[in-house]
Amino acid sequence: MFLLIIINKIIILYFYIWRINEINKISIILNKLNIHNNKIGRTIMSKGNSIDIIKEFVAITKALSDINRVRAIMALRKGELCVCQIIELLGLAPSTVSKHMLILKQAKLVDSRKDGRWVYYKLAKKQDNKIHVEKLVNLIVSMLENDEQIIADDTKLEKIMSIGIKIICEHQREGCKH
Repeated sequence: MFLLIIINKIIILYFYIWRINEINKISIILNKLNIHNNKIGRTIMSKGNSIDIIKEFVAITKALSDINRVRAIMALRKGELCVCQIIELLGLAPSTVSKHMLILKQAKLVDSRKDGRWVYYKLAKKQDNKIHVEKLVNLIVSMLENDEQIIADDTKLEKIMSIGIKIICEHQREGCKH
């Protein structure tokens, strides 16, 4: 828990440094266009960009405030996983894992694709959102890759991957019937 608080503080610091750089870039562009002192320039600086960035930032920090979601992010650094593999790894109910993954997806930290009845997740890559999600994920990975829980999850994930996705998915489907 303490480590999550530290990570959250580092992300907030990163955000503020990044935000100052973005405001400076916008100011330079507006200065070159000679519109920084008029109403259009103030609107660009104050409303749309700032509000959108703050909303994205809040969604990301909320998404990263749960241990199981951070564990899922760390597992996805190894590559795409079926939701049944994530369920098996985290040891949570399918509905709980689906909710966690939805929150991560809404924060644009993960992407998903559907294949039949199964959903596959992977870390989000370069995209057009305003916060550099890929850099944040890399920061999280570098900070947590030596954590005891993450190391245990990596070992468990190797076993899950060796079993095979069809067997894991069948196990999940049978588990839902009982």
